[in-house]
Amino acid sequence: MNTQFIRGKKLFTLAAVSLFLTAAPGLSATPTERSCGFVNSFQKGKAGATKALRGIFHYLDDQTLKSIDASISGLPEKFEDGQVAEIGNIGNLYVEHFIVLNSSEVGSVYFRIVYEKVEDDFVGVKFTVNSKVEDSLSEWPVLQEPTPLKC
Repeated sequence: MNTQFIRGKKLFTLAAVSLFLTAAPGLSATPTERSCGFVNSFQKGKAGATKALRGIFHYLDDQTLKSIDASISGLPEKFEDGQVAEIGNIGNLYVEHFIVLNSSEVGSVYFRIVYEKVEDDFVGVKFTVNSKVEDSLSEWPVLQEPTPLKC
C-alpha cells in the first residue's frame, strides 16, 4: 500500500485522509458543479480528477495542493461509477457532499467535501477520503438526510 506524509504524519492512501483548510475567494461555481465535475473527471482519468479537486481548493498554496494530490495518488486511474449526495446545507452558507466512487479494482471509496461561501463563491474547506464507509461517516456528524444529486 502506498503511503504519504502530510504534516509529518504517515498516512495510508486508502485509510482516512483529512485536510482542514482556510477559505479565500476565487472562481465562482456551485458546490454541486464542483463535486459533479470531480466525479465525472475521475470516470475519465485521475489527471482530470486531480485538476477538478485542485479547482475545488483553488486558493491554496502549492504545497497544500501537492498534499491533496498525494491523498488520491494511490487510487485507481479511473472509477467506473460515482454518485454525489448532499449531507449538509445551512442556508447556502455551508454545504457538504458525500461522494461514492466505485471501481472494479478497489471497490468503493468515500469522499466528504465541505464547502463554505466566501464572497460570491463556494470554496472547499474540508476534505476526507476513506475506503470504509463507517469510518467516513463517523468522522463528524451528518447534518441532514442524504439528498442524491444529479450530475
